[in-house]
Amino acid sequence: MAYLLFTCPNTNRKAPTGVEMNVQGLRAQWKATLKLDCPHCSDVHDICVRDVYLNGAVDNLDRLRRV
Repeated sequence: MAYLLFTCPNTNRKAPTGVEMNVQGLRAQWKATLKLDCPHCSDVHDICVRDVYLNGAVDNLDRLRRV
């Protein structure tokens, strides 16, 4: 299980969704939309599940960029 993150469309900063999911859950909810309170801009965003990403995947990308 991993926490899902989204990118704020106003600030382009990553933010937590508060949702924990595994790959099977992502597949099952692929077309769903989440209504999320953004900690960066205070707006409420409608984010498609297919547009979120797993926290671990982002950590790996950040490490690769520093190399």
